[in-house]
Amino acid sequence: MTQSKIAVGGAVLAALVLGGCSGGSVAGTPTQATSAAATSSAAASDGPGASLAQVDTCTLMTNAEAATIGLPAGRSASLGKQRECEYSVADTPTPVSGAVTIDPISGIDQLKTPPGTDEAGIRKVVVDGRRVNYYPMKSGTLCTVNIEVNKRETVYVQVSLRFAGTEQPPCTLAEKAVGFVLPRMPKK
Repeated sequence: MTQSKIAVGGAVLAALVLGGCSGGSVAGTPTQATSAAATSSAAASDGPGASLAQVDTCTLMTNAEAATIGLPAGRSASLGKQRECEYSVADTPTPVSGAVTIDPISGIDQLKTPPGTDEAGIRKVVVDGRRVNYYPMKSGTLCTVNIEVNKRETVYVQVSLRFAGTEQPPCTLAEKAVGFVLPRMPKK
């Protein structure tokens, strides 16, 4: 198995457990998640967005947009019930790879912090009424972002670097990807 496949596989695994990061700009109006009362009321409702059951994952970020952050063209894949758009090249390591995944089973409140997360770098914000959680890995090569869809669905955005210490950290790149994904997510 190539290092690229391992990195993308690790990104997907991290996304299944949870995700997040820091840096960069995202379209929308961010507000800090503030209190347990706000979190419980959000969890009690069905959440800010309509179901993504009919959404093609690769339409959430176009290939042209992916290229602006160094990702190769995306291709559809599935991982159990999860639908994914993989931005990687099979059998060829690339400097940056990533994925956008729709999880139709786990809402954001059901997720746990991924193993290996840099706890000091976790960032949780609300953008246009959706909770967006960034989880940078201690390795400096992976960032997973969880985006709230509704009570039962989450979108994961992952960016993985082949080598740590590059010009732009993975969470900076992931935040740019989130800026492309968020406006395409359906609202109620």
